[in-house]
Amino acid sequence: MLRTRVKVGNVTHLSDARYCAGMGVDFLGFPVGASGGLSPEQVKEIGGWISGPEFFLEPDRELAAEELNRYGLSTIQVKAHQLITAARLANCSFIVTLEPQQWHEVKNTLAHLRVLFVELTFSKALPPALLEEIKTSYPVYILVENKEQLAIASDWPVDGFSFTGSGEIKTGLKDFSVLASMLESLETG
Repeated sequence: MLRTRVKVGNVTHLSDARYCAGMGVDFLGFPVGASGGLSPEQVKEIGGWISGPEFFLEPDRELAAEELNRYGLSTIQVKAHQLITAARLANCSFIVTLEPQQWHEVKNTLAHLRVLFVELTFSKALPPALLEEIKTSYPVYILVENKEQLAIASDWPVDGFSFTGSGEIKTGLKDFSVLASMLESLETG
């Protein structure tokens, strides 16, 4: 069991999905769109093997509502430049990824969306006042790339952490060292 909530994005194969679900990850994200994204069939196939985490889509481009509906998921991760398009998608919830300095540019737009949480990219210089300001409106997760960043951010008053999955060496063969070390450091007792 993990001591905080965790989101893992860029899940492109069953190995990552099963490992993350077994570790107690709360959210699993599937990249979709033009550049190496998963098809609706692939997302449904991986999802059919997994229970526990909530699934979300990570589009790399603007996707029409009809296209998103084929995936059967209603939670979508968006970046700041995708927020105007996201506002047109009815009945969707959003995970919003921001650089800390983008908060003041987008906070009014976020008020019109169903935001599950704001994911801030790691920055050693994250102002505590900014973190507290965002937390008054939304849960905050920190996107970390390695165990060193996680160690620093673990002392911050955040609601969770975000990690990124990686590709398989070949089908069924995967190096989990980076992801595993971060997840294991969040295990309880």
